[in-house]
Amino acid sequence: MKKNIPLYIHFALRPFLNKNGKLFTRVDDMDSLIKFIDTDEVSPFFFRIVKYEEQKFLIERSPISESSVSVSANWYEINKIENIFEAWINLLESYETTPTVFDNPILDSFEKEYFDEFEILEEDQHKPLENDKILLLDEYLENLTNSLSKYKTEENKSKIEDIQSNIILLQENLTNNSRKEVAQKISKIFAKIKSLGTKYLKEFITEGKKQLISKGVKFLIENGPKIIEEIGKNT
Repeated sequence: MKKNIPLYIHFALRPFLNKNGKLFTRVDDMDSLIKFIDTDEVSPFFFRIVKYEEQKFLIERSPISESSVSVSANWYEINKIENIFEAWINLLESYETTPTVFDNPILDSFEKEYFDEFEILEEDQHKPLENDKILLLDEYLENLTNSLSKYKTEENKSKIEDIQSNIILLQENLTNNSRKEVAQKISKIFAKIKSLGTKYLKEFITEGKKQLISKGVKFLIENGPKIIEEIGKNT
């Protein structure tokens, strides 16, 4: 596949290879040259470069503007695609920061509280996790997903499946995300677990601390497990 594409196309795509953020993540897609999706699992928003033709790319994206969430498919000159992508990110940021009737301020405060516990050094924020920590964290997340299934009822089914979707998306991107991005996504997962009730915190977060420490996983930094201790104190 790599050598079926001209070098100038690879050069044009190179700025996008390491792009990931709190609001979007890169995903594999056989029908795209490169694709990003909104990290909100229920969001239909995406950005993908479908194919190329001479000096142009076919780009599909949603949303396209503040006034439309429709899917747009248009050809753009190669030198304009970064601006198109930045405009898409700006729309995601506007959705994130604009207060609406659908927001949950309590859940947002939980997430911020837990993320603040990750004392990530500025110079380490954009570094990836080490291989051994990726594998051990993946194992912990797999166990967490399976354990959550045992507590699923008709009343909490949609909330637990939402958390499990968050976990799966994080697992799929552990090797692509920076320490900061992993911390943000773990914080969102913990916040949603806390919103289920005290018994879930005791079962999953406190026990999770024991598992992570015993395996030598300190999440992202030396004081990583502190976040779990603080969650226990707040229940």
